[in-house]
Amino acid sequence: RFNKLENFKGKISVIIPAYNESDNISNTIEETIKVFEEIGNKYEIIIV
Repeated sequence: RFNKLENFKGKISVIIPAYNESDNISNTIEETIKVFEEIGNKYEIIIV
């Protein structure tokens, strides 16, 4: 599923819009972290 990202050695920035997303933002962040921890890439999450 993530084979292309597994070969990428740079840092990935994920931008997550948060406007009117109070019901969903927590789960979205948790799932994003889970994916990047699984594939082992360096990442940052930017919430706007």
